Amino acid sequence: MATSNPDTELIYAQNDVPPVPHLLLLSLQQGMLLILGTMLPVLLVKEIGGSTDMAITMVSLTMIVSGIGTIIQALRTRWLGSGYLCPNIGGPSYLALSLTAVIQGGLPLMQGMLVFAGIVEMFLSRIVSRLR
Repeated sequence: MATSNPDTELIYAQNDVPPVPHLLLLSLQQGMLLILGTMLPVLLVKEIGGSTDMAITMVSLTMIVSGIGTIIQALRTRWLGSGYLCPNIGGPSYLALSLTAVIQGGLPLMQGMLVFAGIVEMFLSRIVSRLR
């Protein structure tokens, strides 16, 4: 029978505040992750042959929507949010599909695909706790 190692256990709960050195390192890590998230819109605009202004607009909109998504996720209401402050980023999860959608049908197809995926994820979030 395996025994758990106390050094590898989760040591911070939802409302705990880590020490300042840990917070500084975590802030640096999150900042780098958010910077990487801005590369996805640039890749998509490059793939469709868009201009620099279009890339700037896409990065700006991605950052605004990521901020709104982070605020919604941080809420603690019955229907919205989890209470966790986890930044939403335009990450690589959908990169291959997004590039394929942009190549095949342009930005409208990619946007529709992502909206549909988001709606499916919202419905699945209501039942995922029952799968444990």
